[in-house]
Amino acid sequence: MLKEVRVKNFKSFKNEILFSMEAGKKVSELNYHIYDNNYGDKLLKVTSIYGPNAGGKTNLLRAINFLKYLQQYIEMINSPEEESFFFRRINFERFISPFKFNSQNNTIEYSIFFLDDEYELGYNISVDINIIEKKSFILQENFVYRKLGENEFFDLFNRNKTEIVSDNLISEIGIEQFRLSDNMPFLFYLYTNFVNKNIENSFYLSLIKRFMDQVNSIKFINGVDKMPLQFLMRILKENEQLKHNIISILQVLDISVDDIIFKPFNDREEMFFVHNISNSRCELSIYEESEGTLCLVNLLSRIVNLLDDGGILLCDELDSHLHPKLVAKIIELFTSQYNKKCQLIFNSHDIWNMNSENFRRDEIWFVYRDENLVSDIVSLSDYITYDGNKVRKDAKYSKQYMEGKFGADPFIMKGVLWDGK
Repeated sequence: MLKEVRVKNFKSFKNEILFSMEAGKKVSELNYHIYDNNYGDKLLKVTSIYGPNAGGKTNLLRAINFLKYLQQYIEMINSPEEESFFFRRINFERFISPFKFNSQNNTIEYSIFFLDDEYELGYNISVDINIIEKKSFILQENFVYRKLGENEFFDLFNRNKTEIVSDNLISEIGIEQFRLSDNMPFLFYLYTNFVNKNIENSFYLSLIKRFMDQVNSIKFINGVDKMPLQFLMRILKENEQLKHNIISILQVLDISVDDIIFKPFNDREEMFFVHNISNSRCELSIYEESEGTLCLVNLLSRIVNLLDDGGILLCDELDSHLHPKLVAKIIELFTSQYNKKCQLIFNSHDIWNMNSENFRRDEIWFVYRDENLVSDIVSLSDYITYDGNKVRKDAKYSKQYMEGKFGADPFIMKGVLWDGK
């Protein structure tokens, strides 16, 4: 599970920001929203991010997912297929580029910490990235760990450019020294070349695997985008239990779907949603079903497995196509006392659900930008009001947000009208 992310000079975040999933010590409401590992570590199961369009909400989600993007980028720049890189360069510019306004600095500084069932694992990296020139240069790396219940962190490795210090790994792996290029993170090098993915590893390599298991558990989805219908059909047909669980949730959400079936139609197999209306059976093909139902099924097909297996779901625009009451129920799937494995981090413009019944104050974050297009973030639990106090747990969060009291709403000039030209 995610504990915290620090990032500097990444996308719209020019200055260092800290995003934390650690429960606030002075926030007392909705304690069942907290994952407590009985060692004193308390993590949030859900966080919602609000702010204006182009303020940096999506960039915050991308920051959490940075290591997965970086891994893909490193693989790409080391690939001989120049044409492939050319067509994917735009995506990398969207996902991992440094801050570009009024700055010539290409160095992204990044830190992330996870907790699993035995250890807290942290990784820090400084990397110089120039996507246009297809270059990267690792400046520093550091990997630390501590056993849960203990306070002291230990270094597994430290790197300064191409110099690597890790006596424990050298001894465990049985080599004299590590040699790798200046554009390859040592973390990825170890995971690719030394970590066994399916069998038990020696102690220090097992820490690398534990960390990368957490990284790989991160799933990024966009509420607007849906997986291709044919792919959705295939996974529901091949996984009967997944289909059953989705139908059960749909019924709880008052969506009148009694079954999902597959049968031949126009010389091909097609998926149908079965509705029972006034004791009359009606079958709608996947192409006739409502957009909202398809969006919900698509989202649930990703959520259900995550709830079973554990992981971190990043959702860009969770409220897209969904009624606010449905969004509230999806949030409840994660905040439930039965959820012990996964976290939901999403951005939204859904102020209907921004209230003390759905969220703790430390579960609400605001992203805002200044006149220089620099984004910053603040948790509601840390926000200081005009009278020098923190926001009360019984405050009307959404009302205060729309009144501009948290500074993360769009500033729209009065008197600007569309003239039709």
